[in-house]
Amino acid sequence: MMKKDSRRIGIFGASGSGKTTKALKLVENCRRLIVFDVLDDFTGKFIRTTDLSKLKAFVIKNYVRGFRIAYIPPAGSEPRALSELSLFLRDLQRGYKFNKHNAKVTLFVDELNVAFPLGYSRQKPDNGFCFLNNQGRHYGINVIGCSQRMSLVDMPFRANLSDLFVFRVADYNDIKAATAILGAPYRDTIQNLPNYKYIYKNERGIKCI
Repeated sequence: MMKKDSRRIGIFGASGSGKTTKALKLVENCRRLIVFDVLDDFTGKFIRTTDLSKLKAFVIKNYVRGFRIAYIPPAGSEPRALSELSLFLRDLQRGYKFNKHNAKVTLFVDELNVAFPLGYSRQKPDNGFCFLNNQGRHYGINVIGCSQRMSLVDMPFRANLSDLFVFRVADYNDIKAATAILGAPYRDTIQNLPNYKYIYKNERGIKCI
């Protein structure tokens, strides 16, 4: 039986704190990568598309050799587009779930508070991204979510993290949200982090880097 060890990684920090640099470092060696690029910030780094149907066809065609592609969703429909993409990845990765192969896919969602906002899963409990948060590891789907506003990202993502990176956060509610996960002793450290320094938490513990 294959080990189901895919990751749920949250990266949170204010603008300029270093979170995007960290995210790009984490995905630099991903052979099968889809970037959900809400602000169209990654032009030049990955193949770019605004058409989800074309993305699906490209990914299927290039599954064996690999793909690195950024999808820019339609403005105002980001949660729905992320749900549809997530359900496509679920179907794409059924072979992994049933132990027919061990090929993983990584989904990197930028501006996660826009694509998976607080309270969305209560409104749409059957949305695809919520499914990935809860069961995606069984399908070999790594999820990386990046946001300036930790407190505005819906709880099914924050509650299922295997790895958490907290950079400098500016908003009181984001400091509170980070403290709730890391613990009260880290509150002062969270508030005083310089740019490109962060607190990292996984199943083995917490460390400041």
